Amino acid sequence: MYEKILVCLDGSEASLAGGRVALHLAREPGTRLFATHIYDSRLHSDRFREMEPVLPERYQKEAVIAQLRDAHEQLIEEGFSALSFGYLDNFLREAKGSGIEVTQMHRQGRNYVEIHRLVREIGPDLLILGASGLGRLADRMGSTTTRLLSLVECDVLIARADMDGGSRFLAGIDGSEEALAGMAKALAWAKSFKAELNLAAAYDPSFHAQVFGAMGRSLSPRRQEEVGLDKQQDLHDEIIDDGLGKLYAVFLEQAMDRCLALGGTAKAHLLQGKPYQALVDSAKTEGANLIVVGRFGHHREELVPIGSNSEAVSRLASANVLVASSPSGRGKARTAGGGGKTAGPAPTAPAPAAPAAPEDIEWEPAALEALNRVPSFARPMARSAVELVVRKKGGSVIDLATFRNTALSFGMKPGGDPGEGKRG
Repeated sequence: MYEKILVCLDGSEASLAGGRVALHLAREPGTRLFATHIYDSRLHSDRFREMEPVLPERYQKEAVIAQLRDAHEQLIEEGFSALSFGYLDNFLREAKGSGIEVTQMHRQGRNYVEIHRLVREIGPDLLILGASGLGRLADRMGSTTTRLLSLVECDVLIARADMDGGSRFLAGIDGSEEALAGMAKALAWAKSFKAELNLAAAYDPSFHAQVFGAMGRSLSPRRQEEVGLDKQQDLHDEIIDDGLGKLYAVFLEQAMDRCLALGGTAKAHLLQGKPYQALVDSAKTEGANLIVVGRFGHHREELVPIGSNSEAVSRLASANVLVASSPSGRGKARTAGGGGKTAGPAPTAPAPAAPAAPEDIEWEPAALEALNRVPSFARPMARSAVELVVRKKGGSVIDLATFRNTALSFGMKPGGDPGEGKRG
């Protein structure tokens, strides 16, 4: 499943759970396992120098201060180095007992900076981090993990607990290629851990009702007429009341078909609510101990390193979370300047195989014009859903009648003849 795995250990319960997952995955032939601990002795040296002015008077002579500095720095450096190797001792012992070879990598510096450098140096296709470190505060995700989630582009496992036999895994579905790639990885993990796989698609029918309520309160009657608020709201109601549910049901069906094609089985769940909250709540209710999400969804922007729903699931879930890399961004780390640039070698291990995508479907101009009258927030999803239905029926061309009939099957109101609404 993975060619290179980098696991980060700091002695916390979360990182130890991540270490056990790493050992499980590393049993597969061809997998190389790297383990690291990062320590920052310079931070303590800097703090000691800052404390020097407030030391008792007998320590204020320069010769005494210099002697103290040397003794402190030697003690700190040697102590932290020994501690760093000690954090890995039990892990290495367990790996050796299982016949797994591990490459140790110790670095000095800021945790997230040095781990980011290791990702660029090694080019892992999976990075395993504890959700929080030794400074854990309640259920919050630690700062190191939060930063690295935005800095790297390979798969990231945010570990919180062990994944024992009888596990349940939950994969988020939204109809995007990112989600389908994540589902394929979720299936591979489920097979490895002998877990039950569940696919969940969540949509929020209340959001746009709230938007129109705000518009109604904020816009003057004249402005409401200018933007066609009544007509837009009627169209949204047609989509929201029934269409979104049917749309996401199609996305679930597509994911189930892909899962079957990959030799797997899964249960499908159609959820309502904010997608991230619905996934987190469903995982808790169903007892899932791994949630798999794609790094991005339908509304990807190049400016951001991770989609908002995936980021929120990573922070809020009580389960382990696997953030699956973008199909084009495996084994890479962002440069310090961001911008989507990457560095480091990409691994040669292929992603789980998926059926070849069908050829692009041709849209006739009249059908495209009708599609463009669908509100912009729903247009990409509407297009995907219509194309999915047409492909499933063996079609390759979408004309106006096909679009209308398919849209109506989702409860959408596709509009009248092309040009309607433009007449004086």
